[in-house]
Amino acid sequence: MEMKKRSLAIIAIFLVSISLTACKAGGKKTAAQIQVTVSLTQDGQEQLKKKVTTSNGGSLLSLMKKTFHAKDDKGFITEINGIKQDAAQNKYWCFTINGKASSVGAGDVRLKAGEKYAFNLEKLQ
Repeated sequence: MEMKKRSLAIIAIFLVSISLTACKAGGKKTAAQIQVTVSLTQDGQEQLKKKVTTSNGGSLLSLMKKTFHAKDDKGFITEINGIKQDAAQNKYWCFTINGKASSVGAGDVRLKAGEKYAFNLEKLQ
């Protein structure tokens, strides 16, 4: 009888440990961490260049809001680190990805490892 109780206890412990492992495996997965470079230029002078570690596949807009206190209007950045674009002077925050001008707003850009995002407050013609 004592042997039967021990066997049942061992089986019960085994089943509980399997179910806990299964629950743990089905939990939320964390995104892989990547590193990107962000630079800020105003009036032709680089103000800041920073390597940032973040989640792979997150949006550039989220990164800019979290790291550089950016503000936006419908996914397009209007302010970075307290520096606002100025419609009266026709100055706007534009950015490039690896040296190529972006055709979409920062809200539509998904981060990829090693990419370089350069923001420039520039006067548009």
